[in-house]
Parts: sequence; structure tokens; C-alpha cells
Amino acid sequence: MTYFELRKYLVDKLFDICPNEAEREACIILEHSSGLDRGQIVAKYKEPVSEKVEKDTKELLGIRLRRVPLAYVTGKTGFMGYTLQCRPGVLIPRPDTETVCEKAMEYIHEGDHIADVCCGSGCIGLALVKKKNVTADLFDISDEAVKLSMLNAKELGITDKVRILKRNLFDYDFFDSREKYDVIVSNPPYIKTEVIDSLSPEVKREPKWALDGGRDGMLFYRRLLKVCPPMIKSGGHLVLEIGYDQKQAIMDLCSSKGYTCAVYKDYGNNDRICVVDF
Repeated sequence: MTYFELRKYLVDKLFDICPNEAEREACIILEHSSGLDRGQIVAKYKEPVSEKVEKDTKELLGIRLRRVPLAYVTGKTGFMGYTLQCRPGVLIPRPDTETVCEKAMEYIHEGDHIADVCCGSGCIGLALVKKKNVTADLFDISDEAVKLSMLNAKELGITDKVRILKRNLFDYDFFDSREKYDVIVSNPPYIKTEVIDSLSPEVKREPKWALDGGRDGMLFYRRLLKVCPPMIKSGGHLVLEIGYDQKQAIMDLCSSKGYTCAVYKDYGNNDRICVVDF
């Protein structure tokens, strides 16, 4: 079997579960199993693959066909131009969240001190540290998320610029520092509880605690708007990822607290980012 034939085999099999992403996922799986980049694979299209590459590729495909998310299959994903490690038990970074990170960058300056609440893999906070040369505190309730964020910080070479802390957002002493932040960013759980069972098989493989935002999807926003404001410097900002249908709810919540906010769209033209001014 040549590289071209193996890639076609992957596409044909993946088409049944992800027709719109079959080509992309086939390339990622083949890159991972062969250790080659896309250009190198194209250059070898007519060459036969080794038995090991064919065997490893088909093993990865078998896992993916059981509806395991691709990032869990390969153990990594791209975010903001960086490669992050991914593990089952921790939410997978998504392209929509890159728009949250990009919007946050507009308010962050070199030397700032920021926080990433509900950090998961650390994708937002770590990318901001790399892009803007800032220091950051990252918080999550999950042991798995804290460990993964630490691993990603190490691989990005920024362990000296971050603190990664296991904390429960709903504890009274969530923030233990008297030092205020220039910007706090958060991608909290925001899916309504009743919707969880209707999600795709892949998404349901991700931790429910990282998805479930309570009965109305607003549970974490109410808490964030209680504990974060005292920790943000005057002129600072709280940058939140929101669900595509939560614009009015988040604006009403901010207004009820006396805060000014604005909502921005992601690349898919969905409402995705709420920026609260302080």
C-alpha cells in the first residue's frame, strides 16, 4: 500500500463518521503515525508505506471510528499556532476559542498579570503568556486539567511565568492573592444541562463537568461576575467565551450587576465573546 492509497483508505473510512472533516482528519492521522509532515507525505505518495506505519495508522483509525475525538486519538491538537497535549478527561481546545484568545490580546500588554479561570488544557492562558509576554495564574477544579496545563506550560517553556492551581470556582476563597489582574479570561461550562445528552458522541466523550453550565447554562457566569470584579484592576477586563445563543442572557446579567459589556462574533459569525469593562 502506498502513502496515497493509505490516505485514500483513511478518507473513505472516516467519511462515514465525519464527512466534512474526513480529508483533514486523514492527513492528521497519517502525519501522526508516520512522523512526517504533510509536504513530506505528498512527496512520498507513490512510495509504499512500511508495515509499521500501516499497522499504526489502522490502529489509530480503529480508535477514531469508535467516535473517540481526534485530539484524544493523537494526544495533541493545534491552538493559536502552538501544539498542545490533549488527554481524555480534559476539554479539547476548539478553533472558536482562538477568537476569545485573540480578543483578549487586544486588552493585554507586555508585563501584565492575567488569570485564566476554568483553564482546562491551559490553552487560553498559556497562549496569552507566549504571545504577549505576561505572567498568569491558571485555575481549574480538575486534577487532570491541572496536570495537563503544567505539561503544556513545560513544553512551551513558560513554567517560570505561570502558576497553575487546583481551585473550585464556587469556594469562598477561590482567589488567594491580593494582587489584582489586568485581564481575567474564562471559557467556563455553558451548555444547558438538558442539552448534554443530545451532543455528538465525540463531545460526550469529553468531561461533563467541563460542559455542563447548569439548568440555563448561566451558572458559571453568575459566579464569575461575583468573584472576578474585585480582582480586576480599574480599566481592566473580563473576557468570557459564551454560547452562540447566550448574547442577550449575558448582557442582561452584566446590566443587572451594573457592568458594561460588549459581545463579539467568532469566525462562524456566531456570538462567542463577551468583554466586560471595569
